[in-house]
Amino acid sequence: DLHSFPTRRSSDLHIESWRDTAGFYQWMAPWITHRAGTPVTAEELSALPLPDPLRFNVRVQDARGHVVAEGRDLAALKRHARTHPSTPRASGERHEAATGPLHRAWDFGELPETRTVERGPLKIVTHPAIEDRDTGVAVVESRSASGAQALSRAGVARLAMLALPQQVRDVRRRLADERELVLLSQPLHVSKPLPDALTERAFRECFAPESAPLPRTAEAFAATLERGRAQIADVADELTALVLEVLREWRGIRATLAALTSPIFAAALADIQEQVNRLLGPTFLETTPRAWLDELPRYFRAIARRVERLRGNVVRDAELAGRARPFVEALDTLLREAQVPAARAAAEQLRWMVEEYRVSLHAQELRTVVRVSEQRLNEQLALARAALD
Repeated sequence: DLHSFPTRRSSDLHIESWRDTAGFYQWMAPWITHRAGTPVTAEELSALPLPDPLRFNVRVQDARGHVVAEGRDLAALKRHARTHPSTPRASGERHEAATGPLHRAWDFGELPETRTVERGPLKIVTHPAIEDRDTGVAVVESRSASGAQALSRAGVARLAMLALPQQVRDVRRRLADERELVLLSQPLHVSKPLPDALTERAFRECFAPESAPLPRTAEAFAATLERGRAQIADVADELTALVLEVLREWRGIRATLAALTSPIFAAALADIQEQVNRLLGPTFLETTPRAWLDELPRYFRAIARRVERLRGNVVRDAELAGRARPFVEALDTLLREAQVPAARAAAEQLRWMVEEYRVSLHAQELRTVVRVSEQRLNEQLALARAALD
């Protein structure tokens, strides 16, 4: 009974340490466990009912100041806002409509990190971003810093491609002439031809890498162009070598799987194909963060080890796959429901932890790049679910 826990002075709570944790419940659970001597989890704390007098009454207003929703259940209000277009969006990344003017050069002035936008009586802090629209870019407003960063990296890459058309043609031609790449990529179901996707990814890696700050003025963008123009060919070659390594591993896996025709292998083969579809989805080159893109060859080597051992190991393989299955299914639900940036980030982290967990199950000798276990996966899953609210 939490109501029987001894009370402490607020100074004993070490509030400054709370600021460095993932959330209030994750911080409070070990403190209560230590003070009361009774194990309490963050999920148990978050599930405790509170009487209405202790809960905030929240009103959601539209741009004219009219109350469109009201209640003490914040999670329910957020769900209502996501599903009713008449309410201000609680999770959307952009405010500006998709009809904003297109720019083919950096002629729109400085791109500040934040901007205050007035919506009737409301003042909303937004994050300006450059959005890629293929033939140009548009300046839009994002709800989050992370959303603005993701949009702007693609937008800066598009501006670089527009500014350096000869380099774009050279890179794309070289990739289209890479016979092995073309042949190995034929079975892929991708949103655009691989040479095109690789060219765009190469420009993003060269002119707007995740590890570097974004240019925010025309002068800074010009300097970025000058630094990167001599490196784009090498960046494209590096990316191509990485993708070729993945596709070679995949070719070997397909050849081995083709020989496993007995029905006893059907469940394992379906599980492996599902994993491959996740790793090499239609937009894998556009959406896989570079840190995890670099790990794809290891993931495919782990799949190859699993396939090699499958013929005499069907029961054990099913047991190991069954340990990962609950997290895969939970991840599917999270990725469908996660709209706010924090929830999507937590779900994406869980996604790659699941891949590392599969390595630990089927190919321990390849090692993992992060510490992973069922307990750690459950903790990340709890964080992702909490972020949904």
